[in-house]
Amino acid sequence: MDSEDTIDVSMKELCSKRDHNMKHVLSVILLIIIGLGCSSEKELTPLSDHFYGVWANKDCELVRTAEYYLLFQRYGNSIAATIQRVDFNEDSVTYDSRAAALFNTNSKKAVMRAKDLFEGDEIIVNTDPENTFRLTNYTCLVENGPDSIVLSYFEKPLEVIYKKDNSIKFQSPDGTWQILTKIENIKPTEPYLMRELTENNIGECLQEWSLGVGHLEDPAGYDIGIPINTNRHSFIFAFAAYQDQLNIFCRAARIRSDNNGTVFKPNIKLVSAGEVYEALMVEDNLAEAGADLEIVDSLFKPDTFNATEQGEYWSLKAYEDSVITLNGSGQFYHYVPTPMDSDKLLEWLEYIDYEQAGM
Repeated sequence: MDSEDTIDVSMKELCSKRDHNMKHVLSVILLIIIGLGCSSEKELTPLSDHFYGVWANKDCELVRTAEYYLLFQRYGNSIAATIQRVDFNEDSVTYDSRAAALFNTNSKKAVMRAKDLFEGDEIIVNTDPENTFRLTNYTCLVENGPDSIVLSYFEKPLEVIYKKDNSIKFQSPDGTWQILTKIENIKPTEPYLMRELTENNIGECLQEWSLGVGHLEDPAGYDIGIPINTNRHSFIFAFAAYQDQLNIFCRAARIRSDNNGTVFKPNIKLVSAGEVYEALMVEDNLAEAGADLEIVDSLFKPDTFNATEQGEYWSLKAYEDSVITLNGSGQFYHYVPTPMDSDKLLEWLEYIDYEQAGM
């Protein structure tokens, strides 16, 4: 992370005060995260499929779509989450850092610097008085070679290599070089008409209806949350103001559904909300994030939410008229297909069978 040319601004209130408690705030965020919708079969750009996906190593996890780049990294006593907007041109890619959150596991403190996550250059959050990092905007040249896709800065040495053996090498925000292994293929796509619900495809609908890159807005109209749901994983970068305090919720998890419901198991979790602080990354993130999430159907309990060592079991409560109801964490959650003309999604991702999406 770079401490030069920092931007000194005071924190601006992002959300009006709410009279509900933090548990409800996080429940609403979680509901939107896992209920996005979508898929199709037409790619949006001519770039190789190797450019999109989920990668991991022991201390990192990266999800890369056509429009967003979300990186989690552990180094020393800290875990960071960084999200960037991506803009493609014919032979270049521009990365615009939208937000970064840094959690110190020793001091149990978190700092953040953020812009609107979708558009705009205004810094709307800065709780980093030590100027630990800054948000950057830079453009890379793209060379699509026979064995790799190479991204390099105009004025700096080589920075990123997407290898077609399903690995990626890049310089992370703290300046270290990382080599990650691809653990999931994803395909950005145009909107399409999603499958109709039957008693035999509940699990497929739960997976498909949750796919995509969504956005969460505060009452002032700022985009303060970006959920990204793939066929095997679920990610979120979100923040909100509650009673004059900044709440941060960033997470990476595995997710899988069948006709009995959905299993959800976080492997990275960063939460700062008043007295609540959590900074978790499993010891070997590649081994955990890259493994199939096994479903034990006997752990589904239709009358209750079931948290187990194997994962959180959100059980099927009912299904009818294109609505699936799950018994989730503290309440019922309703899933519906997303219409093709909906503005709910910033980006649509193609449905791929769970096993085929893995590496």
